[in-house]
Amino acid sequence: MDMAKVNLQDDEYIILKESNITPALPMALATDEVIFTNKNIIYISKGFLGDTKKVDYFLLDDIKIIDGNVQIFEVEKYNLKYLEIDFKNRNLMFSFDSGYHRKKWIEEITNFIKSKNDNKVVTKCVSCGAQISGIRGQYTKCQYCKSEQIL
Repeated sequence: MDMAKVNLQDDEYIILKESNITPALPMALATDEVIFTNKNIIYISKGFLGDTKKVDYFLLDDIKIIDGNVQIFEVEKYNLKYLEIDFKNRNLMFSFDSGYHRKKWIEEITNFIKSKNDNKVVTKCVSCGAQISGIRGQYTKCQYCKSEQIL
């Protein structure tokens, strides 16, 4: 995998990665790569010869959750089964070589999103009283007074 083309944040780490991914296009080849991190799903579009054409970052925080259900599905299109992830302003659809990988990705992403949301806290800043939110037990910075505090 050509990790030089992927820019991870300092506190970002890889959870899963796969190559030989097929994009949701008719007659597409399995040349792409996908990476699931603690912050993004990174989709790397590759050419026929393996050269990187485009790198797209999909924020995990933008995945839709409807009635407590993370919007990630197995769908059929072009006679293949795909993984579809619905984000707030767009969606991502791709296929793996095997159904095992598709099911594993659905399970891992769903569990990660649910556990992340279970730990979210909304409270008031101890310095200025503004509403702040973040993950329980972690530092957050108030966007108004810039004070840091543990939630």
